[in-house]
Amino acid sequence: APEAYTVIAGKLAEARGFETIYIGGNMMSMTYLGVPDWGVITTTDMVEIAGRIAREVSIPAIVDADQAGETSLNVYRTVQQYERAGIAALHIEDSRNPKKMETWAGPGGPTTSPLQSIEQMRERLEAAVDARTIPDFVIIGRTVAEDADTVIRRGVAFARAGADVVIVVNPNNPTGRLL
Repeated sequence: APEAYTVIAGKLAEARGFETIYIGGNMMSMTYLGVPDWGVITTTDMVEIAGRIAREVSIPAIVDADQAGETSLNVYRTVQQYERAGIAALHIEDSRNPKKMETWAGPGGPTTSPLQSIEQMRERLEAAVDARTIPDFVIIGRTVAEDADTVIRRGVAFARAGADVVIVVNPNNPTGRLL
């Protein structure tokens, strides 16, 4: 899915035959606030931007929901907001703010981001699943863990919590891989 951080980018992707688009938090932050993805953009901003893009295309939109809020209660509300905005899927990541990956810290910056505990992510993903009212709305658990054992342990826990898909994104795997 190509990244479509503006309506015109979404329309171009659709016109070129893509079956879905991706609306990433980094590009929303850079395009609309002029700052890297440091966790500055709010959920309200992201829902409004993503909804505007999704309403103007007829193909599904996947959105980067960052952590989807500070608590599992925020996650519940965030899922409902994205559903109402017309989003087809979202991913919730396990990093904690402030993000420390080189992508955000710049060349030579720290390459690891502290992770939320598996228990916190389980609560978040369960809240997301509970909040879902559209059966086809896809909940994606995203990890930025770097070593294989941690990725597997977290992926299994995310799936058991109800995530429909697990994605791994880290400095050694910048494009992500679905599990």
